[in-house]
Amino acid sequence: IDRIVLSEQHGHEQHVISNQLQEAHDKHVSYENTLEENTRHIEIITKHEELLQHLLDLAYQDIQDLESSSGLVEEELKDAKQHIELLHDSNKQQGVENSQALDAAYKKIQKLSEEKYDT
Repeated sequence: IDRIVLSEQHGHEQHVISNQLQEAHDKHVSYENTLEENTRHIEIITKHEELLQHLLDLAYQDIQDLESSSGLVEEELKDAKQHIELLHDSNKQQGVENSQALDAAYKKIQKLSEEKYDT
């Protein structure tokens, strides 16, 4: 009878150990799957970070290009303004000269008209 009891206890202990081994194996597989999934997530996050860094580099380059071109545009605007001011001054001077020439012509016409009527 003791042998039967011992045999039953041994069978029960083997069953308990077998269940514990199966649970340990299942947990190990679950941890491996979780580890693989986390590794994939890390790889995806790393790719996103690389892409974002590349986009930031492009944006920074665009900003530098815009700053450079705005400096050139500013110089061109300054040159255009100076050119317009020169044209304005030249037109103003030409207007004065034209006005003086018109006055002189008008006076000459008046003088000729007066001489014509005086004779």
